[in-house]
Amino acid sequence: LYQIGSCFNQPMMTSSTSSSSAMLPNLEPSSGELLTDLASNYPDAMGAAIIVAAGSVLAKEALYRYTLRAGRLSNNTLLVASAWHHRSDALSSIVALVGVGGTYIGCSPLLDPMAGFVVSLMIGKVGVEAGYGAARELTDADMSEEDK
Repeated sequence: LYQIGSCFNQPMMTSSTSSSSAMLPNLEPSSGELLTDLASNYPDAMGAAIIVAAGSVLAKEALYRYTLRAGRLSNNTLLVASAWHHRSDALSSIVALVGVGGTYIGCSPLLDPMAGFVVSLMIGKVGVEAGYGAARELTDADMSEEDK
């Protein structure tokens, strides 16, 4: 039997006659082999991920430019903020593109998870900033002394 999704590509059962090790998986390969296996066994999926990430970068950058222009022409700060949201999406897509593309061409099997970690940090930063701003608004921390 082979473990589904395993980076080990080794039988689940060892050929040892010892009863204590008969059910243990073979854990010899390095931890980076999972992504190397994925890139070599599923090149079409990796290629599709690269195409989708590149398309996302182009689409989000186009939305950023269009929305920013509309926001500036109409003097609408909500549209300008939305444009910057599109730009941050484009930047996270660039990070994902570098991660998937680098893994695909064989730079490092750890490039994709590192890119995922960077994107999660970017999302966390935006969440903390939004939460902080909302909390200040709810507690009236930004009100002037005249309005209090």
